Amino acid sequence: MDKINSLTKEHNIDYTPSEHYNESLKLKEESQRKIKQLDDFLETIVIGEYDEDYVSGCSEFKDYNSFEEYVRDVVICLMESYPQHSEENSRFLTKCNMEYIKSSFEYKEPAAYCIIEVGYCWG
Repeated sequence: MDKINSLTKEHNIDYTPSEHYNESLKLKEESQRKIKQLDDFLETIVIGEYDEDYVSGCSEFKDYNSFEEYVRDVVICLMESYPQHSEENSRFLTKCNMEYIKSSFEYKEPAAYCIIEVGYCWG
């Protein structure tokens, strides 16, 4: 604490640790709320049955009725393109890359192309 006081005085900075701590608590609560929302969203995605023709059709951007349909295709493509990925792993990876997936959807990038970047990050 002495070093912080010394530095703040030296650089004429108004630093109140309690304010920063309270702000960090607010950010933590907000991030936990967003994670819960993402988890709830992903729980609504039902994979169901699909076949090889369905997966190969993901190489074209489909006329999706919703973002949820696109996310479903992303999860399916991850499971099919990366055999080490279970559905649970694919959903987790989707959650971790949701901003990129949203961007891919907005730019009408085929789900099969979107997962190249997403799956590559997984290793």
